[in-house]
Amino acid sequence: MNKILFLFIILTSCKDESLKIDLKKAKDLIFSSQENIIVLDVRSKQEWAETGIIKKSVLKNPYDKDFFLFVEKLDRKKTYFVICHSGGRSSRVAYKMKQMNFNVFDVADGIVGWIKEDYPLVVYQDIKSLGKKVARSLKKELSYNLKQAFMRGGNLHAIKYCNINAMSITSSLAKKYNVKIKRVSDKARNSLNIAKGEELKYIKLFKARLKNNVTIGAMMNKEGTSMYIPIVTNNQCLKCHGDRKQDLTKDVLEKIKQLYPKDRALGYKVNELRGIFHISTLK
Repeated sequence: MNKILFLFIILTSCKDESLKIDLKKAKDLIFSSQENIIVLDVRSKQEWAETGIIKKSVLKNPYDKDFFLFVEKLDRKKTYFVICHSGGRSSRVAYKMKQMNFNVFDVADGIVGWIKEDYPLVVYQDIKSLGKKVARSLKKELSYNLKQAFMRGGNLHAIKYCNINAMSITSSLAKKYNVKIKRVSDKARNSLNIAKGEELKYIKLFKARLKNNVTIGAMMNKEGTSMYIPIVTNNQCLKCHGDRKQDLTKDVLEKIKQLYPKDRALGYKVNELRGIFHISTLK
């Protein structure tokens, strides 16, 4: 179906009052720790920023051209509580989702009613723009500090500095920007940086694209709550992550073994995926 046609249909379609769910009942169910309930907020970015959002909401503007594709890819095993400003858009989206075989309810009175009842909201974070800003700051901080450490005491000092300070730099920036930051890899040096779950999926995707000479860049998850940014090796990286014989000296290898007994982060070449930054909204 043409995306524009679908958009017209969904925003001019009928309503089904039987899909309405009382605001208090919806709130109680949402915060009852039932993992199968998903709040789908179909307002605009400006509205999210002005009022805040319900914690863990999936956010999607129904006026987006890819709204149909987005809805089609949602998990039909979940139950969706659709909410908008006051009930207009949510009722039409819920009606259309019901036709598409989703288990869905339309939250009565919308965010207006939610605010009137003083139910909890969290600050909206535009992770797409914020994530790139955080990643630039993180790369800049880590790169600058590692270069300074190298200048003060060579590779051995840089390795020791990274072991002690990399985590604190990451934590400091996470606090500054009010986000969660992880630096992870499928071949981790530090066991705290082992990639898991969805992170491994994006690492595999980035590697495949690099192998096929496709330019890689930041990617968002479908919920819009996490950004994955590739970390690609350069010549500087090989001093601590390169080939054991060609790139690393004996004393560097011994220091790595001493600080990271379970190290798997060796054998890299230039322009390979070292890992990813995973930047996400606070839950």
